[in-house]
Amino acid sequence: MNKLSREKRNQLIAVASGVLVVCAALWYFVVRSQHETIEQTRTSIDDVGSKIEKAQRLVKRRTMIEAELAELGHQIAESEAQMLPVEHLNGKKWMFDKLVNFIKDRYDVTLMDLSNNPLIGKQFLLLPKFEPYSAATYKVEIRGFFHEFGRFVADFENSFPYMRILDLEMWPMATPAAAKVATADLSDELLNSEAREQLRISMRIVVLFKPAGNS
Repeated sequence: MNKLSREKRNQLIAVASGVLVVCAALWYFVVRSQHETIEQTRTSIDDVGSKIEKAQRLVKRRTMIEAELAELGHQIAESEAQMLPVEHLNGKKWMFDKLVNFIKDRYDVTLMDLSNNPLIGKQFLLLPKFEPYSAATYKVEIRGFFHEFGRFVADFENSFPYMRILDLEMWPMATPAAAKVATADLSDELLNSEAREQLRISMRIVVLFKPAGNS
C-alpha cells in the first residue's frame, strides 16, 4: 500500500479536526442544552407529582375536615349558649335565675342582693381583644358560713366556665360594717347567734356575652 502524501495526510488531519470541533460544538450547544432541559423537566414533573399527591391527600381528608369543622361549630354554639343572651343585658332576671337555681338545696348560702343592671364593657374581659365577645359584671351579695361559701365559689366557676368571680370582700355578720349595710328583714336575724357567725360576702360576677350583629 502506498503511503499517503504529506498533502493528503494534512487534509485528513484537518478533516478529522473539523469533525471533532463540530462534535464538540454539537455536544456543548445541543446535547448539553437538551440534557439540562430534560433535568429541569424531571424536576418540574417531580414538583407537579408532589403537588398532585398532596392535593389527593387533601381531597381524601375533605370529609374528615368538614366533620371536624362541623364539630367545632357545634362546640362554639354550645359555649355561646352558656353566655349571657344579649336580650337579657337589661335587668337582672337571667343572673338571678342562674344563682337561685345553682344554689337551691346544694349550698347553705343566701342571696341577699343583686345589682339591677350589669356594667358592660370589654374592659371586664380577662383576655384582651377577645373578639367578638364582650363582658357584663353584676354586683352580688351573699351570706353564709365560710366553708359553705368556699364550696359555692369552687363549684360555681367549674359549672360556668364563662363566668368569673372577682373583687371578693367579706366580713362577719356581727360587725358594725355588716349592720350598716344590712337590710331591714335581717334585723331579727342579726340577733340570732347562728346568723351572727355567718359571713356577709360582696363580689362581682363577670359573664361573657356575644354582642348583637356578630356572627
